[in-house]
Amino acid sequence: VCSSDLAGSPRIGGNFDLLCDAFMLCALESGNIVEKINCASKKIAHALHAIIVKNHDGQCAYHDDMEEIMQKLIGADVIVMDRTVYVYSISTQLKTVINRF
Repeated sequence: VCSSDLAGSPRIGGNFDLLCDAFMLCALESGNIVEKINCASKKIAHALHAIIVKNHDGQCAYHDDMEEIMQKLIGADVIVMDRTVYVYSISTQLKTVINRF
């Protein structure tokens, strides 16, 4: 099983980041292929209106780290999203990835 773990916390080394690492360790020990994607350390532009995307032959107008992340998520059998709770919602970094996906 190939898994992508979207780390949503902007605090590298924080509680949710450590929890993400613990999940990855268990998955790796079970023989899975796991990759952690730290959303806060990636350059990801906010989602664009569909008309802008359409004007670029259906390709995204931005050429940022989301292109690489998208391919990894599409190829994954399992996607795990860890998130901290900010004012009853997810972090901006993780929300941006979800919106672009």
